[in-house]
Amino acid sequence: MTVCIAAIADDGKSLILASDREVTYGFPINTEVESDNKKIQKITDKIFILFSGDSFVGSQLIEEIKNEKQGATSVKEVAEAARLKYVALRTKRMEQLYLEPRGLKLKDYMQNQKDLEQQIVLMIDNGMSKDNQSFVLALIVAGIDESGAHVYGIFHPGIMNLMDVSGFCAIGIGDVHATNSLIGNTYTSKMSLREVLYLVYEAKKRSEVAPGVGKYTDMITVSNDVHDLTDNEIGELDKIRESLSNKFEKDLKEALEKYKLAGKVQGENHE
Repeated sequence: MTVCIAAIADDGKSLILASDREVTYGFPINTEVESDNKKIQKITDKIFILFSGDSFVGSQLIEEIKNEKQGATSVKEVAEAARLKYVALRTKRMEQLYLEPRGLKLKDYMQNQKDLEQQIVLMIDNGMSKDNQSFVLALIVAGIDESGAHVYGIFHPGIMNLMDVSGFCAIGIGDVHATNSLIGNTYTSKMSLREVLYLVYEAKKRSEVAPGVGKYTDMITVSNDVHDLTDNEIGELDKIRESLSNKFEKDLKEALEKYKLAGKVQGENHE
């Protein structure tokens, strides 16, 4: 489940990353828990991967990328490596689910399809191409390189999108809530780091209405340096959010009391 967010700030000079800590363990555990494991994982000094979905698969992918791409110099290089790893892991999972129970390997299956019962071939092909439940994983690759800040999203079944035009990417079951929050607050990548920091925090908090999004928040800012926000700094953002919410509720109540409905305002005699 979860929610992960990456957003560009300072017109491409900075980046804000955020996530909860709700993790999904796939087969054989099949459960969700709030853990101490962070979903924002550093690949190089200023390039990170965030993931939602099966933590077993996501952790494996990230460890392999860390081992292979520690010396990467561009965000795109890491993103493409992650996409290829995503496709390879999904292909392996599909082979285990759809082919090996029938005594087949993918290479043999591709070479000998014409000799197999066509109804079985169609069933296998349909299952493998449409299966979006057995391999539940989405990734954000975000970072800063010589050309500035970049955000990539990698989605089922291995599609990669450069998200720099929108300036942000959100994944996980809370992605719609986070996306609507950023859009509703008129986010743009030209905003300052502090402005985007707050809007990303607001987006994460709004996503908590979705089942499976944890309450704990991790946030990192990436600019000239990398800063992992402390619990106190997160708490200060929460105080700002609460203050703004209280002010909005007060202002709204006062405005509604003055609002004329059918020529009347609250407290006037309607007789």
